[in-house]
Amino acid sequence: LFSPFYNMVNAPVSNPNVVPATILSDSVLRCTTPSVTCSGMFDVSVALNGYDFHSDGAPPAGGPALHFEFYPSPQLQLLEPLGGPITGFTTVITRGVGLKIYAENPMCKFGPGTD
Repeated sequence: LFSPFYNMVNAPVSNPNVVPATILSDSVLRCTTPSVTCSGMFDVSVALNGYDFHSDGAPPAGGPALHFEFYPSPQLQLLEPLGGPITGFTTVITRGVGLKIYAENPMCKFGPGTD
């Protein structure tokens, strides 16, 4: 049975917090968060048909809903030192607001390049 919706789940246009999701396998979905106006914990739910959203956690018997935390973008205020040799390997300390530690891998980017 072929479905035109197998690779892309279409989201209703009327809700800016609903975004398209790409089905990567029968157990993996990928979506990109929308822009929101405030930080905090948000329930995450999915709809495979575009309108019946489900947020149950993993079995058995469901579980608590899963949450995603939106946090303010980091704001850099100070770099120490302000320069170093072109050969690299200068240790740079950055100070700022919103540099909270998360499970992701924090990184620094120097100059333009591919994001």
